[in-house]
Amino acid sequence: MTPEALREYLAVHAPELEIVKLAEAHTTDYIAREWKVSPAQVAKTLTLRVTDHAVIVVTCGDARLDNRKVKDALGGKGRMLPGLEASEITGHPVGGITPLSANITHMAISTKLLAANRTTRCVTLL
Repeated sequence: MTPEALREYLAVHAPELEIVKLAEAHTTDYIAREWKVSPAQVAKTLTLRVTDHAVIVVTCGDARLDNRKVKDALGGKGRMLPGLEASEITGHPVGGITPLSANITHMAISTKLLAANRTTRCVTLL
């Protein structure tokens, strides 16, 4: 999904969200400091290869992958995709990968992230 398509979708389905445009991708710590939130409230998107599927995992910005949980939840060992491959598959640069990618058919969202987040901001890269 392109940034413009994402903005259009959110305007219809979540008009209360504030869209913050960044010229480039930033780290979780940078965004947490700028927005005055905890790193746990920043959604971190990871792109993995699990068996023969590319999978987007959305988790808290301060979380580390638990390989056992990934294997149990997704049916196989997860391997981080190299940056270039992740960008080619998602159509977004590393650091700006959105879970709303047209080329990804499998996604997992951390329940910890859902519990920690009551956010009203959405980031999109220019």
